[in-house]
Amino acid sequence: MQSPRVVTACFFLSLLPFCQGTQWSYSDVNNWNTVYNDYCGGQKQSPIDLRSDVVQYNAAYLQSPFSFSNFDTVTGITWTLKNDGHSAKVELGGTAEAQVSGGSLPNTFQVAQFHFHWGSIDSQGSEHTVDGSFYPMEMHIVTYNTAYTDLSAALAHDDGLAVLGFFVEISETDNTAMASIVTGLSDVASSVSDTSINPVALSSLMADTANYYRYSGGLTTPTCNEVVTWTVFKDTIKISKTQLNAFRAMSDGQGHNIQDNYRPVQALNSRTITSSFPVSAASATGASALLLMLAFAFLHRILL
Repeated sequence: MQSPRVVTACFFLSLLPFCQGTQWSYSDVNNWNTVYNDYCGGQKQSPIDLRSDVVQYNAAYLQSPFSFSNFDTVTGITWTLKNDGHSAKVELGGTAEAQVSGGSLPNTFQVAQFHFHWGSIDSQGSEHTVDGSFYPMEMHIVTYNTAYTDLSAALAHDDGLAVLGFFVEISETDNTAMASIVTGLSDVASSVSDTSINPVALSSLMADTANYYRYSGGLTTPTCNEVVTWTVFKDTIKISKTQLNAFRAMSDGQGHNIQDNYRPVQALNSRTITSSFPVSAASATGASALLLMLAFAFLHRILL
């Protein structure tokens, strides 16, 4: 972990009453469940490890494909890129409201912002893991239930938020859709600040959305409200190492690089992880494979 970085705002919405004056940093991330026990000490915390041995295939998801409205347009859309001291966040504005429905979501959800989590090295950085393995980055598109007036109001309800999570992998070539964001990073890299950037079609940033994991969880930063329907997609976004390094070069304005800004995986407890695709037996966890090998060895000794 990097040097302590204290931030006096909640990750998703600083204007919430319970966020004012809240101080947290990734330097004490392993203590959030006790320091912020009222919220971060719950039984449905995020992120989690998406373990192949517990994921349950739900064929019904195939009957409810995602529907994306205004994800393919830039007309009537404004983007504000922010360095909030612990991440790079893009807030959406304008008259064209990007919304998502289907995908077995409980309602239509409106996009408020998207942001990124990344590591200081390529072998870590994503918040969710798959069978214990990290990706170097993860992108979250934060949406709120249109049954409620805004993001603040939605946070008070169990079905208030839906977050679309995409793993990011390193490619040999730049991701052209990311160019506007990466270019804008140079304007906010060294301080907590914001800048306007040219919007691109939101869909161009996303990977294929047919295959995904689904579970019920919470925000991954204090106050960790357990109001999120999580969708984590199997297919990945690709960016170049140069582009990833532009995120790693960001600073919180106090001389500390913004890196390793991810929360460790939390206990699954009694929750169920479902998927829109059959999880291959070949992707079983190393632990499961080890147990199988030990079982065979035990039987072999008995039969000798």
